[in-house]
Amino acid sequence: MKPWTINEVVVLGTSLALMLAITCVLHYFLHEKSFEVRSIPLKVIAGFMIILEVIKQVYFIFNGYTPQWLPFHFCSLFFVWFALAQFAKGGLAQVGRVMGLVTCVLLCIVFYITPRTIVGESCSHLFSSFYNFHTVLYHNLVFQYFFITLALNMYQPEDRDYFYIFASFSVYLPIVVCASYLTGYNYTNILYSDFAPLEYIRVHTNQILYILILYAIAVLGSYAIRFIYGRIKQRVRG
Repeated sequence: MKPWTINEVVVLGTSLALMLAITCVLHYFLHEKSFEVRSIPLKVIAGFMIILEVIKQVYFIFNGYTPQWLPFHFCSLFFVWFALAQFAKGGLAQVGRVMGLVTCVLLCIVFYITPRTIVGESCSHLFSSFYNFHTVLYHNLVFQYFFITLALNMYQPEDRDYFYIFASFSVYLPIVVCASYLTGYNYTNILYSDFAPLEYIRVHTNQILYILILYAIAVLGSYAIRFIYGRIKQRVRG
C-alpha cells in the first residue's frame, strides 16, 4: 500500500470537501422534488463524462495514441454505467444504476486508501499535462455522481440486480481479457497484479485461475455491496 503524499492530501481533500458541499446544497434544494428533477445533476455529470472521454480520445489521436488510452480500464466503465442509468430506459437503466453504485463503492475503497494505485502521480502534477488533469477530474466526477446518488435517493434496489451484476461482469471479462492480451496493456490487472497477494497467486498457480479469482472478487464484492445497501434501505423504511 502506498501512503498518501502531501499533494494527494491537498488535492483530494479539497476535492472531497467541495464535492460534499455540492452534495449538501443539492440535497437541500432537490431532495423533495420528483425523480426527474432529482436526476438532472446526474444527467449533467453523465453527459459531461461522455464529452470528456471524446475529448481524451481526440487529444491522444493527435498527440501519440497508445493502448493505454483505449477505454477498457475498470474506471472507463463509469461513463458507460452512468450513461445507461441516465439516458436508457427499463432494464438497461437499472443495469447502469446498480453497476454504477457497486463499482463506485469498490473504487472508493481502493482510491481513498491508496489513491496512487488508481491515478498514479496525477495529484502531484495536476496541471502539468492534459492526462493528469483529466484523470483527477474524471475520478472526482465519479465520486460526485456517487454522493449525489446517495443523497438524493436515486437508486432503488431490485431483485434482478444480482443477475445484472453477474451478466455485466461476465460480458466485460472476455472483452478486457482479449484487449489485454492483444495490446499487451495491463487493463484491470488482467496480465499481472499490483496487489502482492494476488500476484503471488498468479505466479504460483496459473493465469486462468488468477483471472477467475479477479472475476469472483468483482462479482462477490458487488453482491455484498448490493446486499448491504438493500438491507440498509429496508431498515430505513422500517
